[in-house]
Parts: sequence; C-alpha cells; structure tokens
Amino acid sequence: MEKIFSLSNNRLKEIRALSKRKYRQKNGLFVVEGQRMVEDAIEFGQVRVIVMSDSYTSAHSDMLQFETSEIQLLEVPEKLFAALTDTETPQGILAVVKKKQTEVILNSGNVVIADGIQDPGNMGTLIRTAVASGCCAVMTTEGTVDVYNPKVLRSTMGAIFNIPVIDSWTFAQIMTRLKEQGIKVLVADVGAEEAYYDVDLTELFALVVGNENQGPREETIAVADKLINIPMIGKIDSLNAAVAGSIVLYEALRQRNKERNKEGQA
Repeated sequence: MEKIFSLSNNRLKEIRALSKRKYRQKNGLFVVEGQRMVEDAIEFGQVRVIVMSDSYTSAHSDMLQFETSEIQLLEVPEKLFAALTDTETPQGILAVVKKKQTEVILNSGNVVIADGIQDPGNMGTLIRTAVASGCCAVMTTEGTVDVYNPKVLRSTMGAIFNIPVIDSWTFAQIMTRLKEQGIKVLVADVGAEEAYYDVDLTELFALVVGNENQGPREETIAVADKLINIPMIGKIDSLNAAVAGSIVLYEALRQRNKERNKEGQA
C-alpha cells in the first residue's frame, strides 16, 4: 500500500478530476464513497484504486487483502482525504471504478429511459426501482444528469452495479434500437387520456420518464406507442418524476405476477 501526503500527487490529481463529468466520460472511470459502496464495487469487479484515510486503515486492516495486481491501495492523512470527497462527513474510504462495457439484451426485461431528468435523487431512485422491479437496462438521453455523478451514485445505494446503464446513445439511436427489437415505448404524460392501470403492461416495454418540470418532450410524445397518465385527485399538478416511474413499473410487475398466477392455476 502506497502512502501519499500531498494533493499535488499525480494519482490524487487524477482522482480529484473525476469529480467532473467530462473527465469521467473521457477516462471511463467514476468514484464511489463509503464502505458499503466500495464493497459493492469490489463485488462488481471493476475497482482500480482504493483510497483510505490513515484512521480508516487503522480500524479496517482487513481491507489490505484487496490489494492485487489490478487494485492499488492508497493511504492518505484524514484531512487530505476530506479534500478528495464530495460528502461533508466522509467515512474514510473511496474507490475508483471502471465502467463496465456490457452487451445489453433489451428484450430481456422492461427498460427505463430517463429523458432529461435533472435531479440526482430522482435519477438514483429510478435506477433503484429499475433494479427492484426487474428491468433489464436504464438508458439516458442527452441533457440528463450524469448517472455517475456522486450524488446520483449515493442515491442508488449500490443499485448502479446491478443493472446495465446506457448513457452514450442519442435519443434517435435509443428509439431506433427499441423499434428494431419490437419494444413498445410508453410515455408518462399528465395530458394522456388513459390511466396506467387500464393499460396492458404484461408485455415488455420501455418507459420514458421526462424532465421534472417540463415533462416529456414533443419529440418523445411523437414516437410513443402509448401515452399513459397517473390520475391525481388532490390539488396538485404533477408527481415527482421518480415516483411516477416507480408507480408504473410496479403496476407492470403486479400485472405480470397476476398473469403468472393464473397460468399456474390453469
């Protein structure tokens, strides 16, 4: 394990640069913080560097076992570690992780498309819900918050490691691929006439969740196979984007489970 005592160290400069989206995209790397996220990242299998504060190392000597030819361990003073993190009260450990390039079979489950989502918490919640409801992928369009933003990563609670994320395709590329594979595109829109629970959601679909303030773009509505709404009886204009997406995904799960139960009883 290498001990570093200055922020001018080139390795630390590279890690600090990953706080910016352009460097994450350029290098195909991102940073996760906290013991649980680092453990999930190690299981994910793409960790390249683990940085620990000196006090963390003293209390967690078991982490030394993870130093390999592929994973480098670095130790820094506690005050220096604080300069590397995005959190106000860091736990004393972070990891640099390489994005995993995977071939996604889009027709193996539902797909969530974040179309202009800006809030990191919403993005992280959508990813968590996509994993929990059995989706096969999350896709993001241009103008959507970076899924490897530290705040998004924390919000996913490790779910980012359990589902493929496609964040490099254009909107046109996404729609072309979905159409080629015969996947219907559903768009949640407050102006739609049909309620989500009146729609057959037992077949695979791609759910587009639009921007928190503006909703789905006209371009998105134009290519939708089905527009659905979530009825609201209270005095409110719209739901939180992540909540809306979650409601639809779990209704789809409910409908599929109901169909399977019918088949099992036949």
